[in-house]
Amino acid sequence: MPGWAVKDRVGIGWHDGHCGYCDSCQRGDFVTCRVAPQIPGISYDGGYCDFLIAPAVALARIPDALSAVEAAPLLCAGITTYNSLRNSGARAGDIVAVLGVGGLGHLGVQFAVKMGFETVAIARGKDKEALSRELGAHHAIDSDSQDPAAQLPPQSPP
Repeated sequence: MPGWAVKDRVGIGWHDGHCGYCDSCQRGDFVTCRVAPQIPGISYDGGYCDFLIAPAVALARIPDALSAVEAAPLLCAGITTYNSLRNSGARAGDIVAVLGVGGLGHLGVQFAVKMGFETVAIARGKDKEALSRELGAHHAIDSDSQDPAAQLPPQSPP
């Protein structure tokens, strides 16, 4: 495929291809393609490898300046949380609550803060509060000892 060469440094996410013709694809809901979904580790060899063959449409170029550790969150988990925030309809200054500060949630908190949202991290137990604050959360709620909905800060009127 033009623009790509063997041994280019790339990454792939969880969804790496679709048929483009089924009902789901025609609606733009490619991740639920029923005809030819392509998922690394299922449809072909998956991640955690140095070399693999993948559909060209699935590739994301990784600049040499980024280490593998720095680039990894920009792929599957990163795009999941980023796109959720980007497509949420929220605007900078709005309150955004991230439920769970784990595999995806820690990225969601960081993206929300960088996107200018007043960020609330909700996690089970007090042990995630320090991490939530370190990641930039403005508020941290322990859902084990508090009702998260009752603890959310009030939204300012537009």
